[in-house]
Amino acid sequence: MAVDKNLEVLWYWPNIVGYARIITAFIAFFFMPINPWLTFWFYMFSFAADGLDGYLARLFHQSTRFGACLDMITDRFATACLCLVLARFYPDWTLLLQAEVALDLSSHYIQMYASLSTGKSSHKSMDETKSRLMRLYYEHRSVLATLCAGNEVFFVCAYMLHWYPTSMFWLVLFVISVPFIVLKQLINVIQLCSASMALIDLDTTPPVMEVRKDAALVE
Repeated sequence: MAVDKNLEVLWYWPNIVGYARIITAFIAFFFMPINPWLTFWFYMFSFAADGLDGYLARLFHQSTRFGACLDMITDRFATACLCLVLARFYPDWTLLLQAEVALDLSSHYIQMYASLSTGKSSHKSMDETKSRLMRLYYEHRSVLATLCAGNEVFFVCAYMLHWYPTSMFWLVLFVISVPFIVLKQLINVIQLCSASMALIDLDTTPPVMEVRKDAALVE
């Protein structure tokens, strides 16, 4: 029965959308060095479907930890892989792109780990101890969607400008998206620091300290 239930969760509607996002992302990765427009459409489909899986999860009451993790992992690796290509197209940007990927991955990983360690069901669950900016970001879907979209637009425009360096359309969108990526990285820094402190709080609570002392005595 447990196996049947597991299979049922695997084929929840939002998770099916998640699998489609992964497939279209990898198709985009394949075309990135050779075809900008196929890359654009497949990558943007993968990104846009990010909102669809959440909608379906709420609509069909199919929110799961697996689905939340699948969603976050897809977001992270899609942007990271695009940054790898951008580092090839713009060698002078390599260090900044590496820093962005490192910050994005580490801040979301530690946020997820801290959330699960403190008994929360999602890394998006916020309480009063979190900064106002983080609560605004995670508690209001419109804010989260806008910043994430602006962040992706920045990277997509940078990609398209490699192929069309004289295009005013992509250049204007690129400039408009700059404040969004700056704010998104600021939130990542706050998230990294906040989640780190949450884990340190767990490490220094009396029960944890006693367990560690007992373990040290045994050793």
